[in-house]
Amino acid sequence: MKDPRGLTAREVFLDAPDEALAAAAERILRASGFAVRLARAATVIEVDALRIDVPRHEVRVEGVPVPCTPTEFRVLRALAERVGTVVSYHVLVDRGWGGQPLDRNAYLRPIVSRLRRRLREARAGAAGIETIRGVGYRLRVRGALRRRAESAA
Repeated sequence: MKDPRGLTAREVFLDAPDEALAAAAERILRASGFAVRLARAATVIEVDALRIDVPRHEVRVEGVPVPCTPTEFRVLRALAERVGTVVSYHVLVDRGWGGQPLDRNAYLRPIVSRLRRRLREARAGAAGIETIRGVGYRLRVRGALRRRAESAA
């Protein structure tokens, strides 16, 4: 079954009280055969010197490539899409591993640690990943915030 409006499950359940519920709804719909469109409208996300080019699967800081595994890329993208806000562990695990029930400490913590190191090595400047104990992570920006999303046209 396909949603005739072309919406993602998250958009259908936009009024959900929190992102964990929306992520759970998306997993249930995907498992039941509902055609969930996973592609996002934004193809380029920029936060200060950090640039994430989704179709090319590239992360750059001030034009310098930052190597990322596919899972690191998905987690960083989820954080950049919600820059300045806390992204829950559940949402990050869902985005990074497709909703598989995983121990967040065993899987998510090393990914975030590697992302922090890679961003630090690339001199991402003010952009960094902040831990919000018991809740999740936040991509923080100390300087002026510049976020741009380009549509695939």
